[in-house]
Amino acid sequence: MRITSFLKLFLFFVMSISNTQAVEVSVDMISGGGVDPLLYADIGTSFDVDIILGSTLGLAGFEFDLDFNSSMLVATAITSGNLLALPVLTLEKNISVGSIELAQATAIPFSGVDITSPSVLATVSFDIIGSGSDFLTLNNVFLTNSFSSSIIPVDLSHGELRVSAVPSPGVLVLMLSGIGLLRLQRKDYITG
Repeated sequence: MRITSFLKLFLFFVMSISNTQAVEVSVDMISGGGVDPLLYADIGTSFDVDIILGSTLGLAGFEFDLDFNSSMLVATAITSGNLLALPVLTLEKNISVGSIELAQATAIPFSGVDITSPSVLATVSFDIIGSGSDFLTLNNVFLTNSFSSSIIPVDLSHGELRVSAVPSPGVLVLMLSGIGLLRLQRKDYITG
């Protein structure tokens, strides 16, 4: 009887330690470096978005949806960040019009992974098909620990995309145009 009480107290203590601080889940609009919540892009281009998970203890599974404006974007791929202990079960991996869904869990009980720094949970690839400004919004975000308990609270940071209707010219094109104009003006000055 005392062992059961001690075990319950121990499990309560472990679970309360892992849930004391909110876990951040963010949309990183520019891969690499820190979390960038805003991306300016041109119609007809492609880009990747990282879903970043902040520090947490005993991560054993996750689920999230990423909603987006289907008149601006087409999702082309979802890639896992390989954070979970192997083997991993993919419970849901779906690309649909205006939304992607991904859910994974480790197949080994009590084998959660401690995430000590912000890490890529997943990467989503997009093609830009329309102009405008809209958000990429995280929904239905669930994280579970080694004891199959929810890791809470979770703070969400969404991403924003701004797409120009006309592709902006590259720096090289602008530079060459400027050099060409200078040459024409110089030629006119010498002959004139």
